[in-house]
Amino acid sequence: MKTLKIFAAAIIAACLISCGGEKKAEIPVVKPSTTEISGDMDGCFKVVDKEYKGTEPNMMGRSLVTIELERTDKELPFKLNGRELWAYGTSGEADHVMVGFGIEFMDKEGTVIEKVSANASGMSGAYDSDESIALAKLKPGQTGSIRFHVPTGAVSFKISSAYEEGLGWNSTESDDDEDDEDLASTEEETEEEIDNNSSSKSGNWDALLTSYDQYVTKYISYMKRAANGDMGALAEYPALLEKAQELSEELENAKGEMTSAQQSRYLRITQKLTSAAAQ
Repeated sequence: MKTLKIFAAAIIAACLISCGGEKKAEIPVVKPSTTEISGDMDGCFKVVDKEYKGTEPNMMGRSLVTIELERTDKELPFKLNGRELWAYGTSGEADHVMVGFGIEFMDKEGTVIEKVSANASGMSGAYDSDESIALAKLKPGQTGSIRFHVPTGAVSFKISSAYEEGLGWNSTESDDDEDDEDLASTEEETEEEIDNNSSSKSGNWDALLTSYDQYVTKYISYMKRAANGDMGALAEYPALLEKAQELSEELENAKGEMTSAQQSRYLRITQKLTSAAAQ
């Protein structure tokens, strides 16, 4: 639910920025304020010390910067022992270790102007889901990279890290008292309540995801037309913004949790949006 609310706020902001004028944003250049990486994997990686130039800002004024990290000789603070590496914000049945990298961007006075937490959902960064996993698989001496959006006014940054060991959905390891409470709660739940919960999961979220997909498709079309100088696209802006606000309210009030299939669908739709926005 949290990631969906983040999307709602971001898409409204994107609508506002996309029609904010024709002033061309400058390409950002940032440097690491320190090559050390803080957090759970402190000392296991270091930032390659150099200037990092962002990409040409897209129509929403957002630029991507690719940060290079080098794996050091220090051992990671966890052992996989056959478990899977996941990014934060994902879920499944297998036992796993979640890994993530965050960033703080500072202005010329050293004030933090934007922060992405290392244990935030993968979707809160640029493309950090797969890239954080790839970094955690590096061997000593190897380098990898991770991308983040650069805020306006940023001149420096520092990287943080996090990891968390977790159990899959099917794990039998749990507190005995909690097991007893869960069992009692399950026994008390009527068949009617189960049907209602299932309907809430599949029906409500399926309809909402369909609206989400339709909106993203329309918004991508709008961005392309606006980028090509189609002035007629501007006439659609008020209706597009109104729909974004409506979708935001629907996401805010949505009931129940998504099924695994619905989560996968949500991620596919969101990836379609982020890929288009990065171009």
